Amino acid sequence: MSNESNDQARVKSLIDEAAARVGDKKALAKLLKYSPGNVYDWSKGTRACPVQAQALMADIAGLSAQEVACYVVIQQEKNPERKARLLEVLGKASRRMSAACWAATSVSAALVFSALTGMPRLHTMYIM
Repeated sequence: MSNESNDQARVKSLIDEAAARVGDKKALAKLLKYSPGNVYDWSKGTRACPVQAQALMADIAGLSAQEVACYVVIQQEKNPERKARLLEVLGKASRRMSAACWAATSVSAALVFSALTGMPRLHTMYIM
């Protein structure tokens, strides 16, 4: 399978998953602030789906919008040297973003647990 058909299958799958979560493709288009015709064209592969729309659909589908956006940016780069550098830079950013999100989620979970159980909040949090 070529990269283009692989990307088309990925975009179609992303559209289908996001549309299923919001009801249908028309509702997805409205939520994304694009026309239903655009969503239809992206699904059929007759029009390129913008990275912004892919990131928004990823979030709706419960996927990482950051990872999808980084992947699309890297895949769209045609220059091999720039592509390698983007992979290096965005890979680092993705790891930092994941660590920051994990830490924020852990702190939020501790605060929610504290509020629900009435137990005092921990002043020090150890991350292993």
